[in-house]
Amino acid sequence: MRRNLLHVFGFGLLGIALAQSVPVPLSGPQALPMEGGAGLTLFAIQGEAGNNALTLSDLINALALVQDPHPTDLLLLAGRVPQGQAATTQAFTGFTVAEVILPFGHDPVTGAASFVFGASYGLVTMANLNIGRDLVTLAQQGSKAGDVLRFSDTFGNAALFDRLALKAALPLLDGLLELGAEGALLIGRFAVATHFDPNSQLTYSEQGYNGQVGLSFQRAQEGRGFELGIGLRTRLPTFGISVSLRGLGSIAFSRSSVTRLEATAQNDTAYDLIQKLRDSATTSDGGSFSLPLPRELEVAGFYPILPEGFEEPVFLTLRSLVSFGGPLAQGLRLAVGASHRVLPNLPLRAEVALGGPAGLGLGIGGRIESSGGGLEFLFNQKGGFFFGSKGAEFLLRGGLTF
Repeated sequence: MRRNLLHVFGFGLLGIALAQSVPVPLSGPQALPMEGGAGLTLFAIQGEAGNNALTLSDLINALALVQDPHPTDLLLLAGRVPQGQAATTQAFTGFTVAEVILPFGHDPVTGAASFVFGASYGLVTMANLNIGRDLVTLAQQGSKAGDVLRFSDTFGNAALFDRLALKAALPLLDGLLELGAEGALLIGRFAVATHFDPNSQLTYSEQGYNGQVGLSFQRAQEGRGFELGIGLRTRLPTFGISVSLRGLGSIAFSRSSVTRLEATAQNDTAYDLIQKLRDSATTSDGGSFSLPLPRELEVAGFYPILPEGFEEPVFLTLRSLVSFGGPLAQGLRLAVGASHRVLPNLPLRAEVALGGPAGLGLGIGGRIESSGGGLEFLFNQKGGFFFGSKGAEFLLRGGLTF
């Protein structure tokens, strides 16, 4: 979701409170460890990508276009979508360059720190792209006489920004609860937004296409924004619940450029119309540009099951993320699974993931532990296998403790 970039191709994952509980990762401020000393993370990558029609290899190619996008790239992607379908792509990635965690004070009752302070720096990308059925029809030249094509359901947005975060957590009620808060400065590197004119419409006859098509593409640079977050989790030996909310405002970009393409079709073939669009491209100063970012509500929990006959119980796990508000919102994600410590230093979990355009997914996650740190991982394959799938969710994060 994630989910920092991965705080953000994401998503915050399931939270666990005690040392004997399931070590599933969580990205909210309440996840700061209250025990175990100072921590340092120099590498973390997390994200999710999904599509209802295109494969993962198609999505990788689509992400490459974001670096130097052109409006007519939409036609190349539309040509990959099966005829008669629309394509919805959502992607999130977060790459944490460094994170430092420092405990302060000591609670003699719980043995935990009086409070914990953390700071992190990372890169985040968020993107979505909707390709409507009618654009797919145009790109593949599959129209029949009498067809009327409209393109208002085709649009896309993407943003890349640095994230510098400060966060703190402290125990409440003799350590039964942990409260966390976070503030982050967002530095926008670029943002893109593209959409068709709402009145774009083509009619197809035996002589060709007739009508008008208009497409706008805006690219912005040098942005500033902010993020605030708050979270709460239990620290009980029997079960755990974690809730966090991140309130993203927007990233305001100081300058942007707008490329417009317009064409009037008069008995044109699809090829002629595409050439008209390419030749009509004009670029002008777009002034300032503001991109609202979604808010994220994360809920996670675990509960021990099958305790008898096991040296350690099997845990039922649940995690969910709701991303809402703004053009980059990704809706609901849900994962249900079971976790068990198969070795003293290797808790693993398997889960079924739901949500997003790719739908159902199966995956495995866990943590490789040592006295000086650990490595967390997660991989959910969605809608198929490997590069033929329609999406994936992933996490890889290593850290050291002192």
